Amino acid sequence: MTLEWMNGSWLAVAALLLFLTPILGWWIESHYRKISVKFSTTHLKQGRVSLSIRRWKWVLMGASLCALSLALADPRYGVEVREVSKKGRDVIFILDVSKSMLAKDAVPTRLKRAKADIIDGVRDMAGHRLGLVIFAGQPKEVSPLTYDHAHFIRRLRDVGPSSVSMGGTNIGDALRMGLDAIDAGASLGHHRDIILITDGQDLTGYYDEVSKRAGAKKVSIYTVGIGQTTPTGIRMTDGTYLKSEGEVVKTALNPESLKEISIMSGGFFQNLLTNPNWLGNILKVVDKKEQKLQSSFQNQHKVPRYPGFILLAMILWAIALVLPDRKRRDQ
Repeated sequence: MTLEWMNGSWLAVAALLLFLTPILGWWIESHYRKISVKFSTTHLKQGRVSLSIRRWKWVLMGASLCALSLALADPRYGVEVREVSKKGRDVIFILDVSKSMLAKDAVPTRLKRAKADIIDGVRDMAGHRLGLVIFAGQPKEVSPLTYDHAHFIRRLRDVGPSSVSMGGTNIGDALRMGLDAIDAGASLGHHRDIILITDGQDLTGYYDEVSKRAGAKKVSIYTVGIGQTTPTGIRMTDGTYLKSEGEVVKTALNPESLKEISIMSGGFFQNLLTNPNWLGNILKVVDKKEQKLQSSFQNQHKVPRYPGFILLAMILWAIALVLPDRKRRDQ
């Protein structure tokens, strides 16, 4: 078992401070001593200062700063074993990545806004397993259920309209894949939820059947609509508007279908533009539901040892401050 430094760059800083601080201190002492001798040697009583003790003071201060740098290097030694239990639910996010999600009635776009809100909310979802399904004309599972929220976020950041080959907005098939993804996970009884984020446009799938099936399985579907109910053009990244047969494609939020989905499955509907804390509202409900002990395991991690270096730095600095550096007056 060896001592490990988590921030090794601070070791170089520690070495520099250990050697440079005394050298700089001695140079300062010598410089001001020369200046003071020219003006009033008798008044300043320079001869009564112990030069050797002054030098040791600077050595102690250098060692103190060195010890503080070693603390910042985050030393780890030894292994601590903790029993860790995870309690939560399985939550599948189903995200619309169709081209209509590039509309800018949500800043900067519908899709980017939805992704940013999900990433911000994931930090409050400790204990839950998260999965991600994206869809346009067809669905695609991007991340199976996982406790690794960092992996979930990485996969989420990468998705866009080009992630799915077929255009359109097939909510029915997306819900089927989301429900299958939950069923494919470990058996957790009824501790499962789906969060659907879409503008609800151009429905080509039959969502009512799968919504009822989710309700029968006690899988609540929380629907989040993005965009305005008035038609708006889809501005692309180059500033032009998406066109079809020479006409600008218009898109608008269709909340009625989303409300139906949520009602049939036991969830509820929200508009992202009028409910900025939409994910927080969902999590308040999800966290009040029954949760299952999903796993229990031993977690090993190396024990931090920086407090000892901080204490050493304080002791050395205190000694440097209280160490007397003047000789006794001659009787």
